Amino acid sequence: MVKAELKAMMGIDAEPVLFKIFRWRKAMPQYIIGHAERVADIKALTEKHPGLYLTGSAYYGIGISDTTREAEATAKKVVATCGGAPVAPEA
Repeated sequence: MVKAELKAMMGIDAEPVLFKIFRWRKAMPQYIIGHAERVADIKALTEKHPGLYLTGSAYYGIGISDTTREAEATAKKVVATCGGAPVAPEA
């Protein structure tokens, strides 16, 4: 991936002389290539089933703030679908 980016951005296509891969075992996970396309496919499938909602870090963000934002948006959709009035979050 890095080699492709270097070639596209800077025209560098030489093989690296040295490289090192760092794996951070306790770091925040990363989505694999093609994740956005898979999520779009899943969203298209779930839209065929009114009342089915999916949320969580597997879809639109791994961090706590991403997951919280997505959960709140999903909860608002559920409330709207059920015909209820949205509930204001507690301070």
